[in-house]
Amino acid sequence: MSALAALLTIGLIIRLTRLFVVDQITYGLRARIVVRLGVDHPVSYLVTCSWCLSLWLAAAVGAGAYFWGTTGWWQIVALAGTASLLAGWASIWLDPAPVDDAEDQA
Repeated sequence: MSALAALLTIGLIIRLTRLFVVDQITYGLRARIVVRLGVDHPVSYLVTCSWCLSLWLAAAVGAGAYFWGTTGWWQIVALAGTASLLAGWASIWLDPAPVDDAEDQA
């Protein structure tokens, strides 16, 4: 596997971890799992813990990269995930946070 494929795979793992654990789009899925299984269930903990889920995602995505990391479709998927991650980070760092008028008057 090339260094580029490895870097893109790392970016994809980070992005998938955030997608499953933090992003609003998967909130409903996480909430259903926690409600159905209970807060103390290991799977409920897994879907709400970045450190925990990233280990399992890294194993699965890393295995995929080992076998398919040199293929064009893998690099496109990994590039898309990494680009999404970088765009999200850039939006946080480059866009100023909205200012609440009530805080300004206090």
